[in-house]
Amino acid sequence: MGMQGGYLQGGYLQVTLHYAMDIKDCDWFGKQDPYVKIKLGAREATSSICRNGGRRPIWNEVFNFELTTETTLDLTIMDEDKLMRDDLIGTCSISLATIRQQGHEVVNAPVTDGKEKYKHQGFIQLTLNFVPSAAASAASRFQHTSSPRSEQQPSGVYQLAPVGPTMSHPYPAFYANNGCGRGYNG
Repeated sequence: MGMQGGYLQGGYLQVTLHYAMDIKDCDWFGKQDPYVKIKLGAREATSSICRNGGRRPIWNEVFNFELTTETTLDLTIMDEDKLMRDDLIGTCSISLATIRQQGHEVVNAPVTDGKEKYKHQGFIQLTLNFVPSAAASAASRFQHTSSPRSEQQPSGVYQLAPVGPTMSHPYPAFYANNGCGRGYNG
């Protein structure tokens, strides 16, 4: 699925940003307002801001990218500040080797502290789905989507049509009704 004749196969990457847990807290007073910048090569998308998300924000947002030769997905977690520059909470990079081979992967990526590169603090959960270009032959399977911050949405972004059964990703009980994303009411 991933390599074809020694070259990386292109296709479409769907990134579902679920939640983060135990990330660094950048706010002295109150709870931080985290958001995520998702970068694939030169293309970047930005999640909505999880107001008062604190150290355990939930987004439950889907982002779609055209995947060509990129080998990593880079995430930057930020804290929105109204009066000052936004704070860097942390970063992580995810290899796309497994997703190109398997087509589907649930990832709990460790978040590296923004100031101390080798210090891990918490993780972020994503689901990655890859559809190779050959499997996506019918253009009608893809619809253009816009994100909450549409002015920052890259132009080559497509919505994937469902490809079989969906997975449920249960969240810990403390995520219920936290005011961010959809939460989990299980």
